Amino acid sequence: MQRSPRQGAPEEIALMARPIPPATQALAVVQRLGNARQFADGLEQALEAVADGVLLLDGAGAIVHANRAARSILKLKAGIAVREDVIEFTDPAAALSFRTAMRAILDPGSGDGSERPGADFVAARPDDLPPLAVSLRSIDARDRGGAAALLFIHDPLVVDTGASLLQAAFGLTPAEAHLAVALRRGVSPQDYARERGISRNTVYTHLRRIKDKCRQGRLPELVRLLNNVHTIASPLDQPPV
Repeated sequence: MQRSPRQGAPEEIALMARPIPPATQALAVVQRLGNARQFADGLEQALEAVADGVLLLDGAGAIVHANRAARSILKLKAGIAVREDVIEFTDPAAALSFRTAMRAILDPGSGDGSERPGADFVAARPDDLPPLAVSLRSIDARDRGGAAALLFIHDPLVVDTGASLLQAAFGLTPAEAHLAVALRRGVSPQDYARERGISRNTVYTHLRRIKDKCRQGRLPELVRLLNNVHTIASPLDQPPV
């Protein structure tokens, strides 16, 4: 897709680079790194630039390194936890997928014969939060620096810039911020409840709390305030904690 200078909108041209999957970039960095010092320094710096959460895990599932986004996701303690530095999923199906993929990474002969052992799965979370999207991949490098796998975690509530700004501006919870983003897109509370598969009572409870925190009693005024959030809050340097 190309646009000439005459057609304008150079910022749209710059956006074309964004769909490159961060996971692919990070894995390419891993494959290029040669010794332990390069692995420890170069890889960790590269992972800090990835918007999604990325963790380096050893063979026992213990964390060797977690980037800033991953640390923010783990602090939420929703769907994924850390016990004695070992990753644990509270969703039984996600926990099984994780254990199976880790076994295949440590013993490729036990896997399904795929070129790169790993798995892609979702991890359900409590409190009507959207699930985490998870990808686990082996590290193909002679010197692993103590790491055996890369775990990528996408949390729509943490990575979503709009939700992050609303959380920062009004002190909203992740669930409230997710609803607030939908409201300013024109989604009604009823449609939001139906799309998410949650009760209207839950949605209206979140809506009431959003109104209280934003000091707006009527929905039209609330939506107008949410749409103007960029005028009262600056982008965050890191995802909300």
